Amino acid sequence: MITVKALYDTGREGTSIVDYLIESVADGPAQEQHAHFDGTRYYTNAGTPPGRWLGGGLEGLGDDDRHLHAGRRVGADQLRALIQDGADPITHRPLGRAFPAHVSTADRVRALTADLSAHLSADERAARIEQIERQVARTNKNRAVHGFDFTFAPPKSVSVLWALGDAGVREQVEAAHHDAINHVVDMMEADSIRTRQGAGGVVQTETCGVIAAAFDHWDSREGDPHLHTHLVVANRVQGPDGRWRTLDSRGALMPAQVALSEAYDNHLMDALAARLGVEWHVRSISRTGREHWEIDGVDDRLLKAFSTRHSQIEAAREEAGADGAGHWEADAKAWAGTRSDKKHHSLEELTRSWRERARQVAGDQPLRGVTGRPLPAPGTVPGQPGTRAHPVRAADITDDQVAQLAGGVLVALQSSRAHWSTWNIRAEAQRAARRIRFETPGQRDQFTGRLTEAVTARCVRVDYATTAHTPARYRRRDGSSRFVPENSEIFTTQVLLDAEDALVRWSRSTDAPRLANPGALATSGRRAPSEDQLAAIEAVATSGRRLDLMVGPAGAGKTTALSALVEAWQAEHGAGSVTALAPSSAAAEVLGESLGAPADNVSMWLTLRRVAAERDSHMDFLHRAAAWIDQGGRVADIRDSLAVVDPTTAGLPDRRIRAAIDAALHRIENTPMTQEARLEAGDLIIVDEASMAATIPLHEIVAQADAAGAKVLCVGDPDQLSAVEAGGAFGMLIDAQPEKVASLRQIHRFVDEWQGPASLALRAGDRRAVETYTSRGAVRAGTQEEVLDQVHAAWASETAQGRTSLMVAADNTTAAELAARARSDLKSAGKVGGREVTLADGNQASAGDLVVTRKNARALRSGRHWAHNGATWHVQAVSADGAMLVTPTADPAAEAIHLPADYVAAQVELGYATTIHRAQGRTVDDCHVVVTPDMGRQGLYVGMTRGESVNVAHVITDGAAVDDDLMPQSAQEPANILTNVLARDTAPATARRAADRHADAAESVKRLADEYSTIAAGEAAWGWENSLPRLLPSQADRLLADDYCDALAKELRRSHRAGLDVGTVLPALAGAKPLNEAHPAADLANRVAKARKAHTAAGGQRRLIAGLIPAAPPSADPDIQRALDEREKLITARASAVLHQALTEGQPWTKDLGAVPADARVRAQWLEAARTVAAYRDRYGIIDPPSGPVTATTHDASLEATLGPVISHIDHTVVEDRRRATQALLRARRLSEQAPRKTPPAPGRAPGVPTVNRPGMRPVGTPQQQAPGQQQRRGQEPGREQNRERGRDL
Repeated sequence: MITVKALYDTGREGTSIVDYLIESVADGPAQEQHAHFDGTRYYTNAGTPPGRWLGGGLEGLGDDDRHLHAGRRVGADQLRALIQDGADPITHRPLGRAFPAHVSTADRVRALTADLSAHLSADERAARIEQIERQVARTNKNRAVHGFDFTFAPPKSVSVLWALGDAGVREQVEAAHHDAINHVVDMMEADSIRTRQGAGGVVQTETCGVIAAAFDHWDSREGDPHLHTHLVVANRVQGPDGRWRTLDSRGALMPAQVALSEAYDNHLMDALAARLGVEWHVRSISRTGREHWEIDGVDDRLLKAFSTRHSQIEAAREEAGADGAGHWEADAKAWAGTRSDKKHHSLEELTRSWRERARQVAGDQPLRGVTGRPLPAPGTVPGQPGTRAHPVRAADITDDQVAQLAGGVLVALQSSRAHWSTWNIRAEAQRAARRIRFETPGQRDQFTGRLTEAVTARCVRVDYATTAHTPARYRRRDGSSRFVPENSEIFTTQVLLDAEDALVRWSRSTDAPRLANPGALATSGRRAPSEDQLAAIEAVATSGRRLDLMVGPAGAGKTTALSALVEAWQAEHGAGSVTALAPSSAAAEVLGESLGAPADNVSMWLTLRRVAAERDSHMDFLHRAAAWIDQGGRVADIRDSLAVVDPTTAGLPDRRIRAAIDAALHRIENTPMTQEARLEAGDLIIVDEASMAATIPLHEIVAQADAAGAKVLCVGDPDQLSAVEAGGAFGMLIDAQPEKVASLRQIHRFVDEWQGPASLALRAGDRRAVETYTSRGAVRAGTQEEVLDQVHAAWASETAQGRTSLMVAADNTTAAELAARARSDLKSAGKVGGREVTLADGNQASAGDLVVTRKNARALRSGRHWAHNGATWHVQAVSADGAMLVTPTADPAAEAIHLPADYVAAQVELGYATTIHRAQGRTVDDCHVVVTPDMGRQGLYVGMTRGESVNVAHVITDGAAVDDDLMPQSAQEPANILTNVLARDTAPATARRAADRHADAAESVKRLADEYSTIAAGEAAWGWENSLPRLLPSQADRLLADDYCDALAKELRRSHRAGLDVGTVLPALAGAKPLNEAHPAADLANRVAKARKAHTAAGGQRRLIAGLIPAAPPSADPDIQRALDEREKLITARASAVLHQALTEGQPWTKDLGAVPADARVRAQWLEAARTVAAYRDRYGIIDPPSGPVTATTHDASLEATLGPVISHIDHTVVEDRRRATQALLRARRLSEQAPRKTPPAPGRAPGVPTVNRPGMRPVGTPQQQAPGQQQRRGQEPGREQNRERGRDL
C-alpha cells in the first residue's frame, strides 16, 4: 500500500520533515558512500538507516565537478536545502522560483475587505464581504507544498516475516521491497511526473524525472514490526527546457496514486514468491468487496498482535472511496488521528521483543511452512496445500482469459462510480491480476497494459469539448495536445448512459397513474399536511409522470407529506398499492411504520422481483416445453434449455422427460414464496432518501414500474449524502427540469426557530451559516483529543437526562473510539458487565451494551424482528463461544435473537456512535458532530440536522486534513475550516454531468485565453533567453553572459505584451550597429525599449478579443495562425454564450449593466460592452453571493458586485483585465442611461442575443458538427456546436 501526504513548512525549527527523518537515522559508518537497508549494519544502533537518493531528476543537480547519484547517502544539509528551501542540494542554487509565503484565508479576506469603499451602505458592504469570502474560500491556495511523502508499506504479514525471519529471510524481504519501490518510481517517471508551463499552467510537459530521498523504517509508533519506506519527493522537477518548476500534482501525480499503490503490492508479491517461495491468499474481504491479501501460513494471531495503525488507515481509505478525490486527504486524516510519539530503538532490541511476543502468541516456530513452498508437481492440479502458484508470462494468458478479466474490471468500475479515468482502469486491472504470479516485473506490466486496453475498448468516452487546433510545438510525440493532461479522459459504459437517459425520459413521461380525487389529500395522513406539503404531494399525485420527484430539505416534514399521499393513494387504488423503498433495512423498517405501507430496502425488493420473474419465466418455459412434446416435438430440441431450468433432467432418457416436466411444474407451483414484492398497474413506488439510490438499481425499479403500469416517486435531498455506488441520478433528474420538481420549503423539525433558516444556509453553502451557528454557541473546537472529549461529555450528560443523543463522526475509526469511551463510562457505572466478546470494530461488548448489526441476515430472526444492517439491539447475554442474545431496542419485550459468534465478530459493532452516512435519515433530541477539515458540505449538513433541539459542530483544528505522520501542523481557525467545508461539494456527478463539467471548463474563457496567450507569446512563453541562439546566433553567447541578460529578457516580454513583433524587430535592432562590448544585453534592451515606445506613440494599439484579451500580431507560421484564429472564435462565442445565459436566466449581476437600449445601434454597443463583462466573469470565476450582487447606488465601488473583489494589484494581466472590464461595465451603464428603453423581453429569451442552450440529454452516438481540428468522440451530445455558432453572431 502507498499512502501520500503533502509536506509543508511549519515555520518552526525542529518540526519539519527533514528534522524528523534525520533525527531518526542511526549512527552508522561515517564514511559510507551508499546507503543500504542491511539490517545487520545498524542492528545494535538505535534509529533507522540513512536515506538514499532516487530518481532520474538527480542528473540535473550539481555542477561540473559535483553530482548526486542514485543510491548515495542523503545528508541533512542536502535534504534541508532541497525540501525546505527548494534549492540544489549540492550548490544550494535555487531550483526555480522560491516557495511563496502563505497568506491565510482570513488574512486575505481582511486585506480585500480593507479595499472596500467607505461609501458603501451597510447592506452593500455585507454583500461585498460575503462575495469576497466565497471567492477567497474557493480560490485561496493552501500553503506551499514543498514535497510529498510517499509511504510504501507492505502487507502486515510481510513485516511479520521480515521481523521474525533470520538474516537471509530479512535480506530477501528488503530486496523485494526495494525492487518494488524502484519499479514504481520508474512507472511514476514514465507516466505521472509532469510539470506545467505557459499562462495559467495550461501546458502539461514531460520532465527529466523525479528527485526523491528514500528513508527505510522498520517499526510503527507503537513498536510493532512495520517495514516501510518514506519516499520524500521534492516538489521540484526539471523540464525539457532546463527550467525548474513544481510538479503537476493535481493533474498527473495524485490521480495515479491508487494505481501505483496496487502496482507496488503486485510487484512485491511476485518478488517475494520468487525469492522466498511464499504463497498468497485472501485474508479478508471488505464490505465493498475489496480483497485484502496476506502471505499464506502467517498466523492470524500474529497479524492481530502486531497490527494497530495499518488497519485504521485501510479503514479510512476504504470509507473515502479507494480511488476517490479525497483519497490522500483520508490517508492524512487517518495518520493524524492515530499518531503517537515515535521512540527510536535498535533493531536488536526490537527483534528480541518481537520474537518474544510471537512466541507467546504462536509458539516457538511461528513461521513454520511459510517459506520455501514448492511449485506444483507436473500433472497435478494447481493450488494444492503447501505449494505456491506457478509464475507465468504475459503471452501465456489467452485472449479469452483477458476478455473475462476485462468484464470483471468493468463490473467493478461500474458498480462503484458513474464515470472513471484511465488511472481508475489501471488500478482495477492491477487488482484483477493480483491472483496471477508473473515471472518478471516487465511481464506483469505488459499484461496490465493489455488488460487496460481491453477494458478501455469496452468503455464509452464522454469528455467531449469543442477544441481548437494545437500547433506542433504544443504536441506530444504521440500527436496529442499538451493542453490536455495525459490520462484525463472520462469514461463510462453504455449501460450507465442508457440508464441515465432512460430515467430522464421517464421523468418527462406523463402517462402514469394519478389521483382522480386530489382533494382527499388535505384530510389524509396521521397529521394534516401543511400548505407547502399539500402543494407538493398534490403536484405529485396529479402530474401523471412515470418518474416523479419531490425534494425536501432535512426537517421539512417529508414523512408527514408522504403519509397523506400514501393514505389517499391506497384509498383510491386499493390496499397495498403503495410500496416504500429505503437504502437500508433499518431505514425501511422505520419508513414502513411511519407511512403505514409495506417497505423494504432497495436491494431486497429488486432481488424479490428478480426471483419472481425467474419463477414465472421457468413456469412459462415448462408449460411450453410440455406442449412441444405433446405436439410431437423432439426432446433433443429443448433438452439444453430444460437442463438450465431443471438440472435434474440432464441425464434422463427421452421417455422420462415429459413426466419430469410435470414434476418440476408441480414443485414450483406448490413451493410458496416466503416474501413477495408486489407491483401492479396503478401502484405507487416511493423511493426514500433518493440521493442515496444508485443509478442502475433506480433504473431497474422504474423500468419494472413502467412495464407494470405503476408510478415511481423519488423523495430526498440532492444536497445530502449520496450513494456509495454509481450515483448522482437524483440530482441529475432535478437539474433536467427543475420547474417540474415538487418541493418542500418550510422546516418543521427544530425546536429553535433559528435552526431552520441556518440549516438551509448550510445546505446552500452560505458562509453566513458559520457565523449564525458560532454566535448561537453551536460551534466548538479543539485538537482531536479535545474534540472527542467534548463530544463524549455532551453525550454522557444528555443521555443521563433521558434524552436521545447521537455522536456522529466522519469515519468508522473515530466512531469506534467515541463508542469505546461511552462504553467505558457505562462499565464504570456498572450498567454493562459480565463476559466480553470482541466485535467487528475492535471494541468489546457484554450484557447491557447497545450494539448495531451491519449485515442483513434474515435467518437470524424472532417474530417480525431480524438481524439487518443498521438495526440496534440491547445485549442480553454473551456465550463462551462469542455468540450473543440480543433484543431490538425498538421492542425490548420481544423474544431475544441468537447471533452466532462468527456473525458477531464480523458484523456487529457498538452502537453508541455512528458515521455521517449511517446517521442520514435519523432524528434524535441532540446531535454532536465531529468535523474534520476534509469533510464536505453534504456531510456537515446531514450531521447538523439530526437533532431536533441541539446540533453542535465540534471542529478539529490541529490540521488533520493536512497533517501527516512526520510533521506537525499549526492549528487552524474553526471558522476557516467550516468555510472551507461549505465550499467543498462532494456530490457525485453522473456520466452526463461529468462530461458537461469537463466541457464547461475546457471551453471557458479562462482556459481558452490561457491557451491563446501561451501560443501568442511564442518565444516569450518559453523564455526569450532560450530563443536568442536562434534569433541572434552570432551574438547569443555574449548576450547570455552579460549581467544584464535578465533585463533584456524582461524588456522583450514587455515589448511583446505591447504588441511589438519582437521576433522581427530584434535582429534588425541588433544589426543596426555594433552592440556595446561591455554590456551588449543592456545596450540591446535600451534599443528594444525605444522601439516599444515609438510603437506605442504611433498608436500601435492591440485589438482586443471579447474586449479583454489582446490579439496577437499576425504570425508568419500558418500552424500558429490557425491555432490563434480558432481560439479567438471560440473565446468570442463563449463570452456571448455566458452573456446570453445570464440575461435569459435574469442573473442578478446583469442588473448592473442597466436596461437593454431599444435603439439597434446603441444596443449593439451595449451588447459588446456586456460581453466583455461576461468574459471577465468567466475568466476569473466570479461567484455571486446567494442574494446576488448589490445594484450600484451612489458609488462606482459597487462595480465589485459584478466584477468581484480585486484579485491582484501586481499581476499585469489581472490588472489590465480588471481595468478593461470596469470600463466596459461603466460603458454599458452609460449606454443604458442615455438610450430609450427596450420593451422587456419575453421570459426565457435574452434581448438581441442568439439562443445558446446548455446541452440536453441524448443517446450516445448522435453526430454533431465539429470545430476545426476536433475529432468526433463517442458519448458526445448534439447541438453544442450549433448553439455556439449562433452565439458568435453577438
